[in-house]
Amino acid sequence: MAKKRTYREFKQGIYKPQNPIKCLNKDNIVYRSGLERKLMLVLDKNPNVVQWSSEKVIIPYKHPVKSAQSGTPQYARYFVDFYMKLKVGEVVKEYLVEVKPERQCSAPTNHGNKKRTTLLYENLQWAINQAKWEAAEAYCKKKNYKFLIINEKNIDNILSS
Repeated sequence: MAKKRTYREFKQGIYKPQNPIKCLNKDNIVYRSGLERKLMLVLDKNPNVVQWSSEKVIIPYKHPVKSAQSGTPQYARYFVDFYMKLKVGEVVKEYLVEVKPERQCSAPTNHGNKKRTTLLYENLQWAINQAKWEAAEAYCKKKNYKFLIINEKNIDNILSS
């Protein structure tokens, strides 16, 4: 039987910004993965980042699983991982950023060795993430922001976009 994963297996903690004037968070800034911590370091140290925050933007979205179960639209709140205001040349651009491992950035696949329950869980999470990201795209369109999904493969290129 597989061992149940616990929060202690993930790199989590409180981030203390070196440039607190750029950070919009006034309370503790929590990172929930090593990838989030890495992005916080980049945002904090990069001189082109004007402002940033973690989990300050909240977007309502239609929860696909709860809606299907109840037969009526059920809404939930999506706490976007990051907001950043970035100076690109003479232009200031604003972004909402979601941080996910690369394997969660595309639809799950079954290579024949996954348990049925694992595949079901991954598909449910994928449906929820798709709903969140669609809501984020719509929110960004209204605000003239750009929505980015960052993973371990593209995090080093994030501020060159």
